[in-house]
Amino acid sequence: LHSFPTRRSSDLAEMVVAAEMGDWDGVSALERECAVYMERLGHAQRPALSREELQRKRDLMMRILANDARVRALVCPRQDELMRLVSGERRSIGARQAYATVSYY
Repeated sequence: LHSFPTRRSSDLAEMVVAAEMGDWDGVSALERECAVYMERLGHAQRPALSREELQRKRDLMMRILANDARVRALVCPRQDELMRLVSGERRSIGARQAYATVSYY
């Protein structure tokens, strides 16, 4: 928790900015960094927190959830668009394959 707010909190904010700009490679890279950090954090010892640290943790979690919601709101339409493109390409390939098997005498 002590090192998280300085770097990881800014990573989350950067992820929102990257998503707003349509920088999907940047979003993906930052997501991987955060996932690695969260995995390590899950295995770390958890010392008892003071009242102030607990409040700071709550505030941080609220920021994380807000940033996550914003990134998801930006990513979901892009995922839908990519799925439509992939689906259209599959139909196109299927049609080409179907016409390729037709023999003309």
